[in-house]
Amino acid sequence: MTPAAVHYGHHQAITEARALTFSAAFDLHPLRCKGRLPQPPRVPDKVYINPPLTEETTAIVANPKAH
Repeated sequence: MTPAAVHYGHHQAITEARALTFSAAFDLHPLRCKGRLPQPPRVPDKVYINPPLTEETTAIVANPKAH
């Protein structure tokens, strides 16, 4: 799931579309799915292009010669 899809709220529609695709594939070829309907991956709570800095990375950025 892309950060933009989660941020703009498109993740619900994407997850529903994936579920429909998995269901159709399962109906046609259940043995390829080992007899279990595949599920779309869980939508992450947080997504980042660049994750926020931690205390450690902030210290390195503030004083790069010390590390």
